[in-house]
Amino acid sequence: MNAHTRVIQAFEDFEAETLRMMQPPFRSTFGARTWSDAFKEAQPYQWLVKGIIPKREAILVYGAPQTGKSYGVQTLSLCIARGIPFHGHKVAQAGVVYCAFEGGKGFMARQRAYALHHQLGADEPIDMVVLTRRADLFTTDEDTELLIKEIEHWASTFCHPLGLVVLDTFSAATPGANENAGEDVSRVKGRVMRIIERCGCAVVVVHHKPAGGGRPRGHGSLTGDFETTIDIDWLTRGEGREVVQVRDDNGRPIRFAKVTKQREGEQGLTWRFVLRQVVLGQDHDGDNITSCVTEPPAETEATSTKDQLSGAKGPRRTVDGRWYLRPNLEMAMRALQEAITRYGRVPDGDDVRAPDGAKCVTVTEWRDEWMRLAKTEDDPETLKERVKKARDRAVEKLMPAEFIGKDEEWVWRTWKRIFNVDQAEQVRSPPPDDEQRDNLPDDLPF
Repeated sequence: MNAHTRVIQAFEDFEAETLRMMQPPFRSTFGARTWSDAFKEAQPYQWLVKGIIPKREAILVYGAPQTGKSYGVQTLSLCIARGIPFHGHKVAQAGVVYCAFEGGKGFMARQRAYALHHQLGADEPIDMVVLTRRADLFTTDEDTELLIKEIEHWASTFCHPLGLVVLDTFSAATPGANENAGEDVSRVKGRVMRIIERCGCAVVVVHHKPAGGGRPRGHGSLTGDFETTIDIDWLTRGEGREVVQVRDDNGRPIRFAKVTKQREGEQGLTWRFVLRQVVLGQDHDGDNITSCVTEPPAETEATSTKDQLSGAKGPRRTVDGRWYLRPNLEMAMRALQEAITRYGRVPDGDDVRAPDGAKCVTVTEWRDEWMRLAKTEDDPETLKERVKKARDRAVEKLMPAEFIGKDEEWVWRTWKRIFNVDQAEQVRSPPPDDEQRDNLPDDLPF
């Protein structure tokens, strides 16, 4: 090999090295983090509405028909657009694009009602745009791309960065999709995630659940990839064997919203609201044209939860916050806790609507522990039937008052602690005597 050849080879090496240096640094497509990254200062979790709506994530809001879920999400959206607190939670002001795919024209009447109720004029600098024509996020990618371009356009007109897109409702945005087919649901969720990534915002999807049902309508995987899920339903209480709606002092049914899933925050946050009718004008027959807005329930001190507790016969809670229950319900909770201690586990799959990590048991396991605790001379079959009926009555009282959760055959406890079931955390208050406990009212507070 002569000197001339060595020079050429050296130049080729130089050229290859130069090309390598000119290439842009590698950037992970999938958000890779190294071991050393774990020791860097953690970035705080970002919220649009503190504790409720995270930034740049997918949120599912679901509710039974006529529960006011769209009114609730409209109020949420306008609080974000105006930068005002939402039910006491801090809000990061941001632009909102609300896709009113179900009843778009009627939604504008709701906007006018909100403006009248809050005394807002047309010149208010509120970064919120309502899209009243439907987009198909299921059949092809075409409408998804058109929707993203539309969102990006309106975001460019806002004074504040885009923070939220609302898709109201899931079924209206997915014509032809089978909600019970995992493949169809996955396709739609993929397009929701594309909106989040391309537009850099959170997306709230409004969805239905069956009347009286505890889970969103459709395939069990529907909630799997959502960062947050919120259930909106009627507020109810048990009266004997009946479950009735709770009304405020003006006779209006109270709606109840609950964060049922929150990956990076507190699960179980709740708030209440009612619908207030607003007159928008009159039609050609002279009849009122109306719509509604949300507002807090009208509750006097006599009907507030706190005073219901303190005004009841006998004490209702210990100093450390544990609840006193009537003996039959206390037995039900003791049996449930024994069953959870013995058999409790996290059910496999996403079909059970229990909180993440909650230990559950079956209703049969609950009944068996109840039978074991019951001291009776009844024959086994008679005892089994008696306990089964007592368990079913207990569910009717304990579930509306949020002492337990139940989905099909699975049962779990909530955060509420029970006297004589859970250990005291602080100084125990004097327990009620037998007469006081027997006089506790049947309708549990919540």
